[in-house]
Amino acid sequence: MNLTREQIEEQLLELIPELTQFHDEDIQERVVATWVDACDMANLPPDDLAEMPFTLLLAECPVSFLQHTRGVTQTAVAMADALKKAYPEDPRMHADHDTLLAGALLHDVGKVLEIGRAETNGGWIKTMNGKMLRHPISGTNLAFARGINDRILHAIACHSKEGDGYRKTLEAHLIHHADFANFEPLH
Repeated sequence: MNLTREQIEEQLLELIPELTQFHDEDIQERVVATWVDACDMANLPPDDLAEMPFTLLLAECPVSFLQHTRGVTQTAVAMADALKKAYPEDPRMHADHDTLLAGALLHDVGKVLEIGRAETNGGWIKTMNGKMLRHPISGTNLAFARGINDRILHAIACHSKEGDGYRKTLEAHLIHHADFANFEPLH
């Protein structure tokens, strides 16, 4: 990949319009920088996100990493909106928009390091990073390095089985359920 960080960012903003839906510019910049870091470290052009499968657990994965990330984000935001409407007087049911958006957008960012192109046939394989660290861990590390706040880190780290047994924030619950709603029907 011979793209500059600026070119990677530009492509990501085109591919993932949800990256521009933050209220807090600082959080937006940190989330975008985390994505740029992941693509840069993996030497993966952002366009490949539309081809990369979101999971290697399905033999013929019909959904790309990009579709899955956007689907989880849109589902989590829709669920948050529905809860706020259903329970307008209960702040426990009101998710923080930017925390939810950031956590959903970054929930699988570690997969950019976990899944890579096979040198032999151009298919997709689990990388050494993926064999050593699951994506919630590597994704949390990427986000931590960019100064992402603890509530967002919590949502990234707890969205999958790594979060089992932990008390989750509302945002982490929504992302967890949105993730599985965008995965389980594909089995």
